[in-house]
Amino acid sequence: MNKKQENQHSMQLNAEEVCNENETVCNTLPALAKAIVELKANNAKIMEVRVKQKTPTTGYTEKRDNVKKEMAESALEVAGSVAAFAHENNNDVLGKKVDFSYTELIYARDAVVKSRATIILKEATDVVSQLGDYGTDTALLKSLELKIKEFAEIVGKKGFSKEETQTATEEVAELLSKNSELLKNRIDKLVLKFKKSHSNFYSTYFNAREIYDFGGGKKGGAPEEAAPVV
Repeated sequence: MNKKQENQHSMQLNAEEVCNENETVCNTLPALAKAIVELKANNAKIMEVRVKQKTPTTGYTEKRDNVKKEMAESALEVAGSVAAFAHENNNDVLGKKVDFSYTELIYARDAVVKSRATIILKEATDVVSQLGDYGTDTALLKSLELKIKEFAEIVGKKGFSKEETQTATEEVAELLSKNSELLKNRIDKLVLKFKKSHSNFYSTYFNAREIYDFGGGKKGGAPEEAAPVV
């Protein structure tokens, strides 16, 4: 939620709270009671959806970095064997294909890092039968392959998380809009009926309907602002 939405939602929750505190009064008017049930449902849904918006990324980042480090170290070990083999056999083309530094396998973009590790794995696989004396065998290549796969899965999940968060943001905006219409067109109108019979509820409700910029006071002329209490 942005600041404007935070203020808007706080007001809507305040209005709900006042209605809850005056439930007996509200229930005397079935149409009002029904509208309040809808308001409560929307507010509850907003709170649920906001959890998706606030999904922490710290755990993801830590795991991604750890797996990337393991993948880079494994790739460098394999690349070292391939490079030594290539040099001894005067195969400069092969040597250049796996000539990546630790920095190039750690600090590049995730997609680039994965691509470089995959290149090392491919080139090593092609000559693995000749790498035994250089300290690389199929078991080591399998380990690198699994690390590349794990890294790819972690990065892919992050992409899904971003998409899910965007969807949640859109859903919150829609729910806030529904609440706005519900309050202005139904609940506000029905609470007017209690101005004389339950004046305290009436005034408290319309005071709650003002939007406040928390930390900065009341926001004058805000779209959600209800009719002034007179």
